[in-house]
Amino acid sequence: MVSRAARLLALIVTLTPSIAPAQGTAPAASSTGVVILRGRVMESEPPVPVSRARVTVTSNGTSDPVFADEEGRFEVRVPESGAYTVAVVKAGFVPSVLERPAERRAQPIEVGLMRGAVVTGRVMDSTGRPVVNIPVRARRIDGPAAERTRERWAETNDLGEYRIWNLEPGRYAIVTNGSPGNPGHLPSTAEPSQNVQARIRSAATPDDPTSNAVVVQARAGVENDVTLAYRTQAAIMPDAEIGGAVTGIVVDEWGDPAGGLDVRLWQVRVEDGQRSLQPFGEPRGTDDGGRFRLFHVPAGTYVVVLTDESWRTDGTSSSGWLPVYYPGRTSRTEALPLLVGPGDEIAGIDLVFRWTRGSRVF
Repeated sequence: MVSRAARLLALIVTLTPSIAPAQGTAPAASSTGVVILRGRVMESEPPVPVSRARVTVTSNGTSDPVFADEEGRFEVRVPESGAYTVAVVKAGFVPSVLERPAERRAQPIEVGLMRGAVVTGRVMDSTGRPVVNIPVRARRIDGPAAERTRERWAETNDLGEYRIWNLEPGRYAIVTNGSPGNPGHLPSTAEPSQNVQARIRSAATPDDPTSNAVVVQARAGVENDVTLAYRTQAAIMPDAEIGGAVTGIVVDEWGDPAGGLDVRLWQVRVEDGQRSLQPFGEPRGTDDGGRFRLFHVPAGTYVVVLTDESWRTDGTSSSGWLPVYYPGRTSRTEALPLLVGPGDEIAGIDLVFRWTRGSRVF
Protein backbone atom coordinates (compact mmCIF):
# COMPACT_ATOMS: atom_id res chain seq x y z
CA MET A 1 0.00 0.00 0.00
CA VAL A 2 1.44 3.37 -1.07
CA SER A 3 0.93 6.07 1.53
CA ARG A 4 -0.92 9.30 0.73
CA ALA A 5 2.28 11.29 1.39
CA ALA A 6 4.21 9.18 -1.10
CA ARG A 7 1.54 9.69 -3.76
CA LEU A 8 1.57 13.44 -3.16
CA LEU A 9 5.37 13.54 -3.43
CA ALA A 10 5.24 11.62 -6.73
CA LEU A 11 2.70 14.09 -8.10
CA ILE A 12 4.86 17.08 -7.13
CA VAL A 13 7.86 15.56 -8.88
CA THR A 14 5.81 14.90 -12.02
CA LEU A 15 4.54 18.49 -12.18
CA THR A 16 7.94 20.12 -11.84
CA PRO A 17 8.56 21.91 -15.18
CA SER A 18 11.56 21.03 -17.30
CA ILE A 19 13.03 24.44 -18.15
CA ALA A 20 15.58 24.86 -20.95
CA PRO A 21 18.83 26.26 -19.52
CA ALA A 22 18.46 30.04 -19.68
CA GLN A 23 22.22 30.49 -19.71
CA GLY A 24 22.75 27.99 -22.52
CA THR A 25 24.20 25.34 -20.21
CA ALA A 26 22.90 21.84 -20.76
CA PRO A 27 22.72 19.38 -17.87
CA ALA A 28 25.49 16.84 -17.70
CA ALA A 29 24.83 13.59 -19.52
CA SER A 30 23.47 11.06 -17.07
CA SER A 31 23.35 7.98 -19.27
CA THR A 32 25.28 6.33 -22.06
CA GLY A 33 24.43 7.18 -25.64
CA VAL A 34 24.27 10.95 -24.93
CA VAL A 35 27.00 13.53 -25.49
CA ILE A 36 27.26 17.26 -24.83
CA LEU A 37 27.45 19.43 -27.93
CA ARG A 38 29.09 22.79 -27.22
CA GLY A 39 29.13 25.83 -29.43
CA ARG A 40 29.05 29.59 -29.77
CA VAL A 41 26.89 32.04 -31.73
CA MET A 42 28.81 34.95 -33.26
CA GLU A 43 27.84 37.88 -35.46
CA SER A 44 29.57 37.53 -38.81
CA GLU A 45 30.59 41.18 -39.17
CA PRO A 46 31.89 42.45 -36.80
CA PRO A 47 32.75 39.14 -35.05
CA VAL A 48 31.06 39.72 -31.68
CA PRO A 49 29.00 37.28 -29.54
CA VAL A 50 25.24 37.14 -30.10
CA SER A 51 23.53 36.64 -26.76
CA ARG A 52 20.20 34.85 -26.13
CA ALA A 53 19.91 33.36 -29.60
CA ARG A 54 17.66 30.30 -29.66
CA VAL A 55 19.55 27.19 -30.69
CA THR A 56 17.61 24.09 -31.74
CA VAL A 57 19.57 20.89 -32.32
CA THR A 58 17.63 18.17 -34.15
CA SER A 59 18.97 14.61 -34.15
CA ASN A 60 17.25 11.29 -34.82
CA GLY A 61 13.89 13.04 -35.06
CA THR A 62 14.13 14.77 -31.67
CA SER A 63 14.94 18.40 -30.94
CA ASP A 64 16.23 20.20 -27.88
CA PRO A 65 16.08 24.04 -27.92
CA VAL A 66 18.34 26.04 -25.61
CA PHE A 67 19.48 29.66 -25.45
CA ALA A 68 22.97 31.07 -25.82
CA ASP A 69 24.34 32.94 -22.81
CA GLU A 70 25.64 36.52 -22.77
CA GLU A 71 28.86 35.38 -24.44
CA GLY A 72 27.01 33.50 -27.15
CA ARG A 73 27.93 30.08 -25.74
CA PHE A 74 25.54 27.15 -25.55
CA GLU A 75 25.53 23.48 -24.58
CA VAL A 76 22.94 20.87 -25.47
CA ARG A 77 22.56 17.12 -24.98
CA VAL A 78 22.38 15.08 -28.18
CA PRO A 79 22.44 11.37 -29.01
CA GLU A 80 25.99 10.22 -29.71
CA SER A 81 25.06 8.59 -33.02
CA GLY A 82 23.55 9.94 -36.22
CA ALA A 83 23.86 13.23 -38.07
CA TYR A 84 22.35 16.36 -36.58
CA THR A 85 21.15 19.82 -37.58
CA VAL A 86 21.76 23.07 -35.69
CA ALA A 87 19.23 25.87 -36.31
CA VAL A 88 19.85 29.30 -34.77
CA VAL A 89 17.26 32.08 -34.66
CA LYS A 90 17.53 35.61 -33.29
CA ALA A 91 15.30 38.58 -34.12
CA GLY A 92 17.15 40.98 -36.40
CA PHE A 93 19.43 38.29 -37.86
CA VAL A 94 19.17 35.94 -40.83
CA PRO A 95 18.34 32.43 -39.48
CA SER A 96 21.20 29.95 -39.80
CA VAL A 97 20.93 26.18 -40.30
CA LEU A 98 23.99 23.91 -40.20
CA GLU A 99 24.08 20.19 -40.90
CA ARG A 100 26.83 18.23 -39.16
CA PRO A 101 27.98 14.61 -39.44
CA ALA A 102 27.92 12.40 -36.35
CA GLU A 103 31.70 12.14 -36.07
CA ARG A 104 32.02 15.88 -35.37
CA ARG A 105 29.90 15.90 -32.23
CA ALA A 106 32.90 16.18 -29.94
CA GLN A 107 34.13 19.30 -31.76
CA PRO A 108 32.87 22.73 -30.64
CA ILE A 109 30.75 24.45 -33.28
CA GLU A 110 30.67 28.16 -34.14
CA VAL A 111 27.56 29.55 -35.81
CA GLY A 112 27.84 32.87 -37.63
CA LEU A 113 24.78 35.12 -37.87
CA MET A 114 24.37 38.00 -40.30
CA ARG A 115 22.22 41.07 -39.72
CA GLY A 116 18.99 40.77 -41.68
CA ALA A 117 17.59 43.24 -44.16
CA VAL A 118 14.03 44.53 -43.86
CA VAL A 119 11.44 45.47 -46.49
CA THR A 120 8.45 47.34 -45.11
CA GLY A 121 5.72 49.54 -46.52
CA ARG A 122 2.04 49.65 -47.47
CA VAL A 123 -0.27 48.26 -50.14
CA MET A 124 -2.81 50.78 -51.48
CA ASP A 125 -5.54 50.43 -54.09
CA SER A 126 -6.37 52.80 -56.94
CA THR A 127 -8.45 55.01 -54.64
CA GLY A 128 -5.76 55.29 -51.96
CA ARG A 129 -7.39 52.87 -49.54
CA PRO A 130 -5.32 50.24 -47.72
CA VAL A 131 -5.52 46.64 -48.95
CA VAL A 132 -6.03 44.31 -45.99
CA ASN A 133 -4.81 40.70 -45.53
CA ILE A 134 -2.93 40.54 -48.82
CA PRO A 135 0.33 38.55 -48.94
CA VAL A 136 3.40 40.54 -49.97
CA ARG A 137 6.24 38.40 -51.33
CA ALA A 138 9.94 39.13 -51.52
CA ARG A 139 11.49 36.91 -54.21
CA ARG A 140 15.28 36.74 -54.59
CA ILE A 141 16.34 37.57 -58.17
CA ASP A 142 20.13 37.40 -57.91
CA GLY A 143 22.71 34.93 -56.61
CA PRO A 144 22.78 31.16 -57.20
CA ALA A 145 19.74 29.48 -58.75
CA ALA A 146 18.89 27.78 -55.44
CA GLU A 147 18.64 31.16 -53.71
CA ARG A 148 16.40 32.58 -56.47
CA THR A 149 13.72 30.03 -55.58
CA ARG A 150 13.42 31.36 -52.04
CA GLU A 151 10.51 33.57 -51.09
CA ARG A 152 9.70 35.46 -47.93
CA TRP A 153 6.25 36.84 -47.27
CA ALA A 154 4.09 38.85 -44.90
CA GLU A 155 0.41 39.74 -44.78
CA THR A 156 -0.83 43.32 -44.59
CA ASN A 157 -2.77 44.57 -41.59
CA ASP A 158 -5.87 46.76 -41.54
CA LEU A 159 -3.72 49.81 -42.38
CA GLY A 160 -2.27 48.06 -45.42
CA GLU A 161 1.08 47.81 -43.69
CA TYR A 162 3.48 44.87 -44.10
CA ARG A 163 6.95 44.03 -42.84
CA ILE A 164 9.28 41.32 -44.17
CA TRP A 165 12.34 40.86 -41.99
CA ASN A 166 15.43 38.72 -41.55
CA LEU A 167 16.15 38.83 -45.28
CA GLU A 168 19.52 37.80 -46.64
CA PRO A 169 21.27 40.65 -48.45
CA GLY A 170 20.55 40.66 -52.20
CA ARG A 171 18.17 41.91 -54.87
CA TYR A 172 14.48 41.16 -54.38
CA ALA A 173 11.30 41.63 -56.37
CA ILE A 174 8.52 42.81 -54.05
CA VAL A 175 4.99 42.02 -55.25
CA THR A 176 1.50 41.19 -53.98
CA ASN A 177 -0.21 37.93 -54.92
CA GLY A 178 -3.75 36.66 -54.60
CA SER A 179 -6.71 38.60 -53.35
CA PRO A 180 -7.47 39.99 -49.88
CA GLY A 181 -8.78 37.29 -47.59
CA ASN A 182 -7.79 34.56 -50.10
CA PRO A 183 -4.00 34.80 -50.46
CA GLY A 184 -3.62 31.42 -52.16
CA HIS A 185 -0.74 29.02 -51.65
CA LEU A 186 2.14 29.91 -49.35
CA PRO A 187 5.39 28.30 -50.54
CA SER A 188 7.11 25.79 -48.31
CA THR A 189 10.24 27.95 -48.54
CA ALA A 190 8.60 30.78 -46.62
CA GLU A 191 10.77 31.59 -43.63
CA PRO A 192 8.93 30.13 -40.59
CA SER A 193 10.42 32.57 -38.12
CA GLN A 194 9.01 35.59 -39.94
CA ASN A 195 5.31 34.89 -39.97
CA VAL A 196 4.31 32.14 -37.64
CA GLN A 197 0.66 32.74 -38.45
CA ALA A 198 1.25 31.01 -41.80
CA ARG A 199 -1.58 28.60 -42.56
CA ILE A 200 -1.57 25.64 -44.92
CA ARG A 201 -3.37 26.73 -48.06
CA SER A 202 -5.50 24.42 -50.18
CA ALA A 203 -4.46 26.00 -53.49
CA ALA A 204 -1.63 24.24 -55.31
CA THR A 205 -0.04 27.32 -56.93
CA PRO A 206 0.21 31.03 -56.10
CA ASP A 207 -2.33 33.40 -57.57
CA ASP A 208 -1.21 35.82 -60.28
CA PRO A 209 0.59 38.99 -59.17
CA THR A 210 -1.85 41.74 -58.22
CA SER A 211 0.66 44.61 -58.24
CA ASN A 212 3.63 45.64 -60.34
CA ALA A 213 6.86 44.30 -58.88
CA VAL A 214 9.29 46.73 -57.26
CA VAL A 215 12.95 45.70 -57.20
CA VAL A 216 15.02 46.61 -54.15
CA GLN A 217 18.62 46.01 -53.14
CA ALA A 218 18.42 44.65 -49.60
CA ARG A 219 21.48 45.29 -47.45
CA ALA A 220 22.33 43.78 -44.08
CA GLY A 221 20.80 45.75 -41.22
CA VAL A 222 19.10 48.26 -43.59
CA GLU A 223 15.35 48.92 -43.80
CA ASN A 224 13.77 49.54 -47.22
CA ASP A 225 10.37 51.25 -47.57
CA VAL A 226 8.28 50.06 -50.54
CA THR A 227 4.71 51.11 -51.32
CA LEU A 228 2.84 48.78 -53.67
CA ALA A 229 -0.10 49.77 -55.87
CA TYR A 230 -2.85 47.15 -55.95
CA ARG A 231 -4.17 46.79 -59.51
CA THR A 232 -7.87 46.79 -58.68
CA GLN A 233 -10.10 48.47 -56.16
CA ALA A 234 -9.99 46.73 -52.79
CA ALA A 235 -13.21 45.43 -51.28
CA ILE A 236 -14.20 46.78 -47.89
CA MET A 237 -15.00 44.09 -45.34
CA PRO A 238 -18.44 44.32 -43.72
CA ASP A 239 -18.32 46.16 -40.40
CA ALA A 240 -14.54 46.65 -40.75
CA GLU A 241 -14.76 50.28 -39.68
CA ILE A 242 -16.48 49.47 -36.40
CA GLY A 243 -14.05 46.67 -35.51
CA GLY A 244 -11.51 47.38 -32.81
CA ALA A 245 -7.75 46.85 -32.71
CA VAL A 246 -5.35 45.56 -30.05
CA THR A 247 -1.65 46.43 -30.30
CA GLY A 248 1.44 45.88 -28.19
CA ILE A 249 5.05 44.79 -27.96
CA VAL A 250 6.41 41.43 -26.80
CA VAL A 251 9.87 41.01 -25.28
CA ASP A 252 11.52 37.91 -23.90
CA GLU A 253 12.64 37.44 -20.32
CA TRP A 254 15.95 39.18 -21.10
CA GLY A 255 14.27 42.28 -22.53
CA ASP A 256 14.99 41.53 -26.20
CA PRO A 257 12.24 41.80 -28.85
CA ALA A 258 10.48 38.44 -29.21
CA GLY A 259 9.90 38.05 -32.94
CA GLY A 260 8.07 35.19 -34.62
CA LEU A 261 5.55 34.43 -31.86
CA ASP A 262 1.84 33.85 -32.42
CA VAL A 263 -0.52 36.40 -30.84
CA ARG A 264 -4.18 35.54 -30.73
CA LEU A 265 -7.39 36.64 -29.05
CA TRP A 266 -9.58 34.24 -27.12
CA GLN A 267 -13.12 35.46 -26.57
CA VAL A 268 -14.56 35.25 -23.06
CA ARG A 269 -17.99 33.67 -23.10
CA VAL A 270 -20.47 32.83 -20.36
CA GLU A 271 -22.89 29.99 -21.03
CA ASP A 272 -25.18 28.52 -18.38
CA GLY A 273 -23.26 30.46 -15.78
CA GLN A 274 -19.93 28.92 -16.82
CA ARG A 275 -17.06 31.08 -18.10
CA SER A 276 -15.12 29.72 -21.07
CA LEU A 277 -12.53 30.89 -23.58
CA GLN A 278 -12.96 30.33 -27.32
CA PRO A 279 -10.28 31.07 -29.97
CA PHE A 280 -11.21 34.06 -32.11
CA GLY A 281 -9.90 34.87 -35.57
CA GLU A 282 -6.50 34.03 -37.01
CA PRO A 283 -3.27 34.55 -35.07
CA ARG A 284 -0.85 37.29 -36.11
CA GLY A 285 2.91 37.11 -35.73
CA THR A 286 5.19 39.45 -33.82
CA ASP A 287 7.79 41.16 -36.02
CA ASP A 288 11.51 41.69 -35.44
CA GLY A 289 10.69 44.45 -32.96
CA GLY A 290 8.23 42.24 -31.07
CA ARG A 291 5.31 44.35 -32.32
CA PHE A 292 1.85 42.97 -33.08
CA ARG A 293 -1.49 44.33 -34.26
CA LEU A 294 -4.82 42.46 -34.03
CA PHE A 295 -7.61 44.18 -35.94
CA HIS A 296 -11.26 44.05 -37.09
CA VAL A 297 -12.17 42.82 -33.61
CA PRO A 298 -15.92 42.86 -32.87
CA ALA A 299 -17.00 44.36 -29.58
CA GLY A 300 -16.59 41.93 -26.71
CA THR A 301 -14.35 40.67 -23.94
CA TYR A 302 -11.09 38.96 -24.90
CA VAL A 303 -7.89 37.46 -23.54
CA VAL A 304 -4.57 37.94 -25.36
CA VAL A 305 -2.61 34.69 -25.71
CA LEU A 306 1.03 34.26 -26.82
CA THR A 307 2.35 30.96 -28.15
CA ASP A 308 5.45 29.72 -29.94
CA GLU A 309 4.27 27.70 -32.94
CA SER A 310 7.48 27.80 -34.98
CA TRP A 311 7.94 24.05 -34.53
CA ARG A 312 4.96 23.48 -36.83
CA THR A 313 6.84 24.89 -39.83
CA ASP A 314 10.52 24.31 -39.05
CA GLY A 315 10.30 20.51 -39.04
CA THR A 316 11.05 19.92 -35.36
CA SER A 317 8.94 18.30 -32.67
CA SER A 318 6.81 20.41 -30.34
CA SER A 319 8.87 22.84 -28.28
CA GLY A 320 6.57 22.43 -25.27
CA TRP A 321 6.74 26.10 -24.26
CA LEU A 322 3.75 27.14 -22.18
CA PRO A 323 1.43 29.82 -23.60
CA VAL A 324 1.54 33.24 -21.96
CA TYR A 325 -1.64 35.17 -21.19
CA TYR A 326 -1.77 38.94 -20.81
CA PRO A 327 -0.45 40.51 -18.61
CA GLY A 328 2.25 37.80 -18.53
CA ARG A 329 0.88 34.69 -16.81
CA THR A 330 1.19 31.03 -17.78
CA SER A 331 -2.16 30.15 -16.21
CA ARG A 332 -5.32 31.15 -18.05
CA THR A 333 -7.10 31.67 -14.74
CA GLU A 334 -4.75 34.61 -14.10
CA ALA A 335 -5.36 36.22 -17.51
CA LEU A 336 -6.57 39.82 -17.49
CA PRO A 337 -9.54 40.23 -19.87
CA LEU A 338 -9.72 43.18 -22.25
CA LEU A 339 -13.00 44.91 -23.05
CA VAL A 340 -13.03 45.98 -26.71
CA GLY A 341 -15.72 48.42 -27.79
CA PRO A 342 -16.83 49.34 -31.33
CA GLY A 343 -13.94 51.07 -33.10
CA ASP A 344 -11.70 50.98 -30.02
CA GLU A 345 -7.94 50.90 -30.49
CA ILE A 346 -6.38 49.41 -27.37
CA ALA A 347 -2.64 50.08 -27.38
CA GLY A 348 0.10 49.26 -24.89
CA ILE A 349 -0.78 45.59 -24.43
CA ASP A 350 2.87 44.73 -23.78
CA LEU A 351 3.93 41.29 -22.58
CA VAL A 352 7.00 39.40 -21.46
CA PHE A 353 7.26 35.93 -22.96
CA ARG A 354 9.11 33.64 -20.53
CA TRP A 355 10.38 30.40 -22.02
CA THR A 356 8.74 28.01 -19.58
CA ARG A 357 8.36 24.31 -20.23
CA GLY A 358 5.11 22.51 -19.60
CA SER A 359 4.85 19.05 -18.06
CA ARG A 360 2.85 15.95 -18.84
CA VAL A 361 0.82 14.18 -16.16
CA PHE A 362 0.01 10.53 -16.80
